[in-house]
Amino acid sequence: MPGLKRPPYVSTLGGLVSAQTFAFRARLWFGTNVESDRVYDGLAPGQAFVVAGRRPDCLSIHEVYDDPVMSEALKQSHGGSFKPLGEYRSNGVRQLEFDQRIDKYIESKASSTLARIHTGFGLPSILAPGILFSARPFARANTITDPSLQSKDQLGFSWPGKEYYYETELYASVSSGLPERISMNFYPGTPERYEFYRTELFDWRFDLDVAGELFDPTPPPSGQPIRTGCG
Repeated sequence: MPGLKRPPYVSTLGGLVSAQTFAFRARLWFGTNVESDRVYDGLAPGQAFVVAGRRPDCLSIHEVYDDPVMSEALKQSHGGSFKPLGEYRSNGVRQLEFDQRIDKYIESKASSTLARIHTGFGLPSILAPGILFSARPFARANTITDPSLQSKDQLGFSWPGKEYYYETELYASVSSGLPERISMNFYPGTPERYEFYRTELFDWRFDLDVAGELFDPTPPPSGQPIRTGCG
């Protein structure tokens, strides 16, 4: 329930809420109707990332290709079901979204806080920034009590979407409170429940020195801009 008391380390997401700088790794998986691609807990492989941030408004998401779990899953499938982007950088003034595969980018005005990040291509959305980077991440949360979704090692919480047919889930470690998984689910609470995507979060580090150039939103010289009218 929204008013359920939680251990302090969970309420602060293991210290993420107060950390001025942070870094972690992420793996992105997708739901798919292609049975042969369901090589990881019923999901298809997508991408692996390194993420770094500095409050209140700097964020970097960089695709990496050396993640052993993702590499093995890609070998077993047909190469992944869907890949959004490989780069996102914001210095709090401007933000850049860059798709290396098509050599195109969107440059626009940045959000004033990490929790308010908005994008044209959508890469940061896999991190649910309005929840993960919020000062009050559990303000609208419900505790997950479905036995089929529970784990003895994780505490689960859900947030209703703007539309009735989807919700966002976050699972935090029981021992540390650190976020370990974010899922977007369609038709929650019904037999048609479908996990659209899952982002695994791991290797968390807080209050470290983060190089400013990580957040540099300068477009690549060879890239082609996509006009969006977003500023």
